[in-house]
Amino acid sequence: INCISSGEWASYAHKLQQAGADGIELNIMMLGSNPSLTSQQIEDLHFSIVKNVLKHTSLPVSIKISPYFSAGASFYQKLSESGINGLVFFNRMSEFDFDINTRQFSNGSVYSSPQSYSNTLRWICMLSAGSSCPLIASTGVHDSQTMIKMLMAGAQAVQVTSALYTSGVSHIKTLLTELEQWMQTNGYSSLADF
Repeated sequence: INCISSGEWASYAHKLQQAGADGIELNIMMLGSNPSLTSQQIEDLHFSIVKNVLKHTSLPVSIKISPYFSAGASFYQKLSESGINGLVFFNRMSEFDFDINTRQFSNGSVYSSPQSYSNTLRWICMLSAGSSCPLIASTGVHDSQTMIKMLMAGAQAVQVTSALYTSGVSHIKTLLTELEQWMQTNGYSSLADF
């Protein structure tokens, strides 16, 4: 569920549960571009959304969040303690650009790049030992090497999207095969061994 307020999203969570969903990911993306909102108000809005959704569903709920917080470590830790079942790093903003000759706005690439995983890896490393919920890596996971790094850093799962758009759904099999081969070569029998 893409959301930026705590209003109607809770009822959508309930409807999704009734429709047979197995879980919900709240994709909360707030740029912080409203100068009348303080950082505390933006953080409080996240907790309000979580609280309202959790009241309306018994499904597992994960939160996909932005990397743009003034005290990220504290905020992410508190979110992990809010009753959610997963914290997804990170929500990727649409890229923004404009043409200086036509003066027209345009979007940049809609896909992440293989080089864009570093910030996610940093935060997974910093937070994995103290998080109260599973951490999920997203943004820039295009190959098995990056997937393995995320798992070794403490992610319990990874999300792969852009690579599937560019390489096709069969890329999942490639990622899993390469993961299994790496694990066998390095003496890992399960992901828990990481």
